[in-house]
Amino acid sequence: MCFKGIKRQTVKKGRMETDKIASTYRKKNFWIIAGITLVILLLVLIIKKESLYGIVVFNSVFALFLSSTYIQIWKFIAKQFPARLSHFYLAASAIRLLLTFIVAVIGIMLLAKVKFELISFLLILSVYYISILVYDTMFFFFYEKNNRLNNK
Repeated sequence: MCFKGIKRQTVKKGRMETDKIASTYRKKNFWIIAGITLVILLLVLIIKKESLYGIVVFNSVFALFLSSTYIQIWKFIAKQFPARLSHFYLAASAIRLLLTFIVAVIGIMLLAKVKFELISFLLILSVYYISILVYDTMFFFFYEKNNRLNNK
């Protein structure tokens, strides 16, 4: 009887911990994307290219969408199938790369005639992609490292 209560508390604690980790990820990720957006907008102001505002906004919204979808799916997998998280990391990175590639191809088709905007779009998309990839890798590396240390 008392073992069931302990197991329920452990599961409940694990779910609350997962929610807390997801919340921390969301907050830090938002600030990273906001910081990148502000720096890029400052550069756009300096070079006086108003045509890049839409590109910056689109890329920041795309990065926020990918990251929020990523953490929602991570939270579900972490709660329901924690042993499968390593598979999730690989699959999610591949899907993120594929979606970014698709957006890049669409951007190339739409901006093919305007070289400066095309190069700017691809450069800005790359900055968001690489920054969030580095952040995700570091965040979840330390999460997994701490998780393994706590389980020993």
